[in-house]
This record gives sequence, structure tokens and C-alpha cells, in this order.
Amino acid sequence: MSVDFGDINYLAVIVAAMASLALGTGWYGLFAKPWMEEMGMTPEMASERAAVGARGYVAVGVSWLIAALALSMLVQLTRANGVVDGLWLGLIMGIGLLAASQVPHFSFEVKSLRLFMIDKGYPVTALAVAGIILGVWQ
Repeated sequence: MSVDFGDINYLAVIVAAMASLALGTGWYGLFAKPWMEEMGMTPEMASERAAVGARGYVAVGVSWLIAALALSMLVQLTRANGVVDGLWLGLIMGIGLLAASQVPHFSFEVKSLRLFMIDKGYPVTALAVAGIILGVWQ
């Protein structure tokens, strides 16, 4: 079993990464108030953090490209095909690997379940959406 990089649909990887990035904008727009409450931030403090600007978005974009490429490799290796296969693969990565691996950090940092659900709900949802895109586009 191996990945054939020639068979990866790189356009689908880019679209999946861009969808994940766009989802983050909507996600944190929707959950901005509860997220700031959990982080102990004022809107002014959040605006100062957002001043990272393009550098932050480039870093996030690159990380989603890497995640979408990895997910695309798994789609290829598992021969996932279609919405359901892609969704399951994205959820397995999101819940089974990403979210589960972050529980110790949140537990020992004594952060709330609400913050965990906001912060980890975004990448889990983004990976599910990316999985659907890659599964359909396979």
C-alpha cells in the first residue's frame, strides 16, 4: 500500500484547504463572544491579536494545505469515494486524532469544555468538510 503522488488531485487539495480556512472565519465569527469570554478577553484585546494580519492567515493556510494533502493521501489509501466515505475519514482524523490528542492539554491547563468544543470543533468540522470535498472529487 503506497501513495501515488501523481494520482492526488491537487486542485481538490487546494479547494479543501481554502474551504477549511473560510470555515474558520465563519466559525470564530459565530463563536467570537463565547470564545472571548472563555479566554478572558475583551473585544479590544481580540482586535490586537488579530493584528497579526497576513502572516497569521498565511500560516493557517499552509497548515490547512498540509492537512488537506494528508487527508487526500488517506482518501487515496483507503479508496474512499463519495460524500459518506469522505465525511467519515474527515471525522476519524478530526475526532480520533486531532481532538482526542488535545484532551490532555485542555485537561491539565484547566480549560473549560466550552472552550474545547469551540477550539476543537472548528478543525473537526473543517476536516469533515475537507473529507467530503476530497471524497467526492476522488
